Amino acid sequence: MHPRHPNATGSSEAEAPLEGWTKEALWSEVLQGPRRLTLRLTDTQVIERPDLLQVITPSLRAGGLNEVAFCDFEPGHADEEIDLALARFAQARVSFRWGVFPDCRPLNLAQRLTERGLVSHTVQALFRSTEHSPPTPRAGLELTRVDERSLPEFSRVMAEGWGLDPEPLRAVHRASLTDERTYLSLARVSGVGAGVATAVLSERAVLLLGAVVLPQFRRRGVYQALVSKRLLDARAVGRSLAVTHAMATTSAPILKALGFSEAFQFESFGPRYR
Repeated sequence: MHPRHPNATGSSEAEAPLEGWTKEALWSEVLQGPRRLTLRLTDTQVIERPDLLQVITPSLRAGGLNEVAFCDFEPGHADEEIDLALARFAQARVSFRWGVFPDCRPLNLAQRLTERGLVSHTVQALFRSTEHSPPTPRAGLELTRVDERSLPEFSRVMAEGWGLDPEPLRAVHRASLTDERTYLSLARVSGVGAGVATAVLSERAVLLLGAVVLPQFRRRGVYQALVSKRLLDARAVGRSLAVTHAMATTSAPILKALGFSEAFQFESFGPRYR
């Protein structure tokens, strides 16, 4: 397995790989897999070097596709490189996230980002087999794969759930429909849009992301149903592993109750909002 890095904290349940997965392959999929699956819009800029992976999408000022997904800066040049990366985000006038992953350097990267006024939250990298027993369907709950007709409803529910402007999201979702790796799922309760979720296929696994359930529909099994649907869809096309990066205080506990295990946790930094 990839050696444990001083930036990695929490448990290391990835030491017990799933059937058909070596420790090294499992670690790589959980840590590096999400970096390989970035959706790109027409204005997305990707800076990819051996020491940096930065994604900038000016048309999305909030809501993703603006991040530093990896950095490996030499300590003596780290401050200069950090400031250059932050300046690119500032020039594009976008919100962003900067993940301090186990393989990132310098080792005091989190401290350097904090000194620049960024704030962090803890994220847990989770995994599980896609093999599972689906929950008993609840009355009135319907799950569908999104198509052109249901795309506006999908965008509306996601925007409402995350408190975002739906218009910029529509471009992302339209692009997702043309990406054969990506599945968009919509949950309705009694015919009303209640929750949404996204899944992106890699060669051997599926990345779960973007799940949200509107407050008035929570505690009705919608989130669990969205997880189950994505696991079933992935299993049907030969993916045996599901991975996700989940907020430690919100979705991670729910996912652990649904059979996910923690590989590691990391800090995700972003701008401070007034």
